[in-house]
Parts: sequence; C-alpha cells; structure tokens
Amino acid sequence: VIVLDHVDINSSGPTRLVPLSCSSWDEERILIEADDDNMLSRNCSAVPAGMFSLDASDVIIRPPYGNVGEEALDAVMEVVDVQA
Repeated sequence: VIVLDHVDINSSGPTRLVPLSCSSWDEERILIEADDDNMLSRNCSAVPAGMFSLDASDVIIRPPYGNVGEEALDAVMEVVDVQA
C-alpha cells in the first residue's frame, strides 16, 4: 500500500489523507496523536518504510483508496521496477 500526503479525489482538488492506522511489532513505530496542528481525525500510528503491517481482512473490508493519477503511479512503478 502506498500512501501519499495529498491525492486528488474526483477532481475536486487536493485532499489530505489520514495516515493508515497500522499495527507493528517493531520498536520504531511512531504514534501520532490527533490535534489541531496536524488536523488528523483520529490517532494514528506509522512505521518506517519496509516495516508496514496491515491485516489482509482490513483491506478486504475497507480498502484504502485514492486517485494519485497515472503519472504518479507510473513514476512509483518505475522506481520499484514493476511493469503495468
């Protein structure tokens, strides 16, 4: 799952995404408390890239979504060497 800071949803302009809540056994996880400064709607947790853990049932029940556009998706796929 790739989460970007801003995405365009239904061409209505940039929309800030709340970071995905995730569980991790790694001691490097970061807890982010919702407050007026970060404008998060709920407390979240984040982990450094490569340590992200997400239960498959969560993805099936409530899939993460957002339209990052073909250009951004192509750039990400090129970096990770994936062919569309």
